[in-house]
Amino acid sequence: MVIYIDLDRTICFPGLTKSTAEDEVKYQITIKGARKFIRKAKRQGHQIFIYTHRHPDLASKTCDWLFKNKIKVDGIIFDKPKYDLFIDDKAYHFTNWTKLEKRFLK
Repeated sequence: MVIYIDLDRTICFPGLTKSTAEDEVKYQITIKGARKFIRKAKRQGHQIFIYTHRHPDLASKTCDWLFKNKIKVDGIIFDKPKYDLFIDDKAYHFTNWTKLEKRFLK
């Protein structure tokens, strides 16, 4: 299975400081269960891609943060479309990682 996961407010919350975009990336907080879900999915052979609407200038800092937090993925896409309403027949409304794991992973 190929799984795309939104980054902000799904894998992590922005950092507590709002001084710069770089600081938000540096001090962001992993959402409970995200790392566990991604690791389990990778062990089961699924491909994991992160997508975000962050500016590509933050790519290096974002990749550094993922590495530091031991979140291994198959790719990151920085050109997520900006939208007010996203309609998709395969979308899953994220509420928490435990429910997602129970529904999609063995």
